[in-house]
Amino acid sequence: MPTLDSQTNSDLRADLAIGSDTGDPSTTVFTDAELQRLYDRAEGDYYTTVVLVLRQLLADANKLVRYKYGANFEDAAQVRAHIKDTLDYYETKVSQEIKFVSLEANPPYKRDEPNTGTIGIEPGSEFS
Repeated sequence: MPTLDSQTNSDLRADLAIGSDTGDPSTTVFTDAELQRLYDRAEGDYYTTVVLVLRQLLADANKLVRYKYGANFEDAAQVRAHIKDTLDYYETKVSQEIKFVSLEANPPYKRDEPNTGTIGIEPGSEFS
C-alpha cells in the first residue's frame, strides 16, 4: 500500500483547506490515519484521494442546517454548494486522466478473398 508522506499530507490539507487554522492538530477535519486510509483506497493517486475527501465532506455537509444566532447567519446551502462545485471540478479532472488497464495487440487484417483486380491489363487485350 502506498504511504502518504508528510509533504503529500500537507498538500492535501492545503489544497482542500482542511488543516487547522489554530495550529492545533486536534482541530483538523481529518486525522492523519483517516487521510492515509483514503490515500490507500485511491491506490496512491493524489486527485482520486481529493475526490474521496470531498465526497466525505459533502456527505457531512448534507447534514448541516441553516441557523441564526444573534447577528450571525449561516446558510448551509452555501457550504454544500461550494463543496459540490469543488467535487465536480476534481471529478472531471480525474475522469480526464488516461488510465491503461492493459494493452492488447490487434490481429492482422484478413481479407476474405485476395485482390483479383486486373490493374494494368486492358479489357480486349491479348492477356484478357
